[in-house]
Formats: sequence, C-alpha cells, structure tokens
Amino acid sequence: MSKLTAQQELFVQEYVKCGNATQAYKKAYPKSLKWLDKSVWSKSSDLLANVKVSQRVDELKKELAKENLWEKSEMIRTLKDIANVEYQNNSERIQAIKQASSMLGYDTPQETNNENKEARNSIIINTNANRD
Repeated sequence: MSKLTAQQELFVQEYVKCGNATQAYKKAYPKSLKWLDKSVWSKSSDLLANVKVSQRVDELKKELAKENLWEKSEMIRTLKDIANVEYQNNSERIQAIKQASSMLGYDTPQETNNENKEARNSIIINTNANRD
C-alpha cells in the first residue's frame, strides 16, 4: 500500500478515535477551521472515499478491535470469576454479573419480529360500549 501524507495519516488516526470525519478533517487540516461546515464535510467525505485512506482506516479499526477484544475478554473473565466466588456477598456478585452483561450487550433491548408491534403500543378505546 502506498504511503499516506502526514495529514492523511493524522486524519485517519483522528477519524478512528472519534468516528467523526468532519472533526478529524479539522484536526488534520487546520485551515479548514475557517471553512463552512458543509465544505469540510464534503472534503472529509472525499478523503474517506480515497482508496488508500479507507484501507488505512480499515487497518487501524481491525488493530483496535483486536486490542479491545482481548481487553474485553479479560475483563469478562475477571467479572465471571468474581460472580462465581461463593464467599463474595451477593451485591458484589450481582454487580459483576450486571457489568459483564452490559459489556456483552445483553442489557440492550432486542428487536422482536412482532406483527402487532403498533397495536402493543396503542390504547384501545371501545366506542361501542352501552351508554345506559
């Protein structure tokens, strides 16, 4: 892969950190701070479309994912150990289980395939009730 310019590399580094191409562009290209946001957004989008830049972004994201995966797995293992220790008080065990569940995404609502989802969120009013 061809080398990126120093500014392109800085853009990639910042983009991977913050996930916002406009902010990353402003850090890598300080002159753009004087531009309209629309112009910065356009330039940052063009830069992300650059094959060399997008490949470098993917490369850094993969490296970061490997590091985070290892760290996350170690944290989960530690929390699992805490949750399984018999002599721990229950609140510490429950807290460890909650934390591990959160890290694994088990605490986020799951989308279900219900046909009557709208009906569940509606109030039904009976307009045919007897009016004695």
